[in-house]
Amino acid sequence: MKDDAAGDFAAYTVYGEYKFYLNGVEGSTLMSEVKALDTDIEAHLANWRAYTASKAVGEEQNTALKSAWDTNIGNLSDADGVNSKQSAQDYAKVLSQSEYNAAKKTIDAFLVEVKGYYDNGTAATACTPAFNSEFAKKASDAIKKFTDKLVNVDKNHTAYDEVLGKINSTKAHYNEQLQAFMKVAVDPQDFSGLYETMRTEAHNAFNEVNLGIVAVERKTERMRTIRPQKRDMRLTRTLWTACTRKQTRCVNLYGQHPKTMTIYTRL
Repeated sequence: MKDDAAGDFAAYTVYGEYKFYLNGVEGSTLMSEVKALDTDIEAHLANWRAYTASKAVGEEQNTALKSAWDTNIGNLSDADGVNSKQSAQDYAKVLSQSEYNAAKKTIDAFLVEVKGYYDNGTAATACTPAFNSEFAKKASDAIKKFTDKLVNVDKNHTAYDEVLGKINSTKAHYNEQLQAFMKVAVDPQDFSGLYETMRTEAHNAFNEVNLGIVAVERKTERMRTIRPQKRDMRLTRTLWTACTRKQTRCVNLYGQHPKTMTIYTRL
């Protein structure tokens, strides 16, 4: 038989080192180390569970934002408008860029924050259900601001494009009539200054027409960016009200001047 004295000695050494003699396995220092390891593992698991729960909430909001973008912008036409030379999709991007960026920033900041808690081992206490709910509401509100900015955006872009065409045609007509007037309101060779008074009054009237066109143009652009959801009908009314007033002024002026002014009463 093999002498087992060496094995016995090694076993006795372990027995003494881990103090099995105090109360068996339960009272040994080995069991204390096992329990400490178990506690450490549980802490890591709790940290990981809390982090993954918060991360899932953040990713859910990211998905919601992407879906909102796809629905409200991605589905719009990317073809340029007839007059604006801008697509409905590009208009929507510009109009809502600030709100989209704010929502994205809120979500990204949350994901970075919870990753930091995980890395330093505090996610279990920081990433609570209340913490997640507070973020979810904040992100949802930010996404709603983004989508609210895009209400009727397609219809509004179409209306703007149509009105812009009317503005452009009015400007072209104005320039045409101004040039025509300049050709006919020339003093005869032997009658210098004959039409001076008429020219002065006519120039003033034309200037009023031009200022009216510019005012409509500026208001149109302002309504496009500031209050787009109310733009479509108000733009048309604003434009044609201005045009009617210009026409009335020119017709009244025509009654006070020679027939050489007939050409610019068409405004």
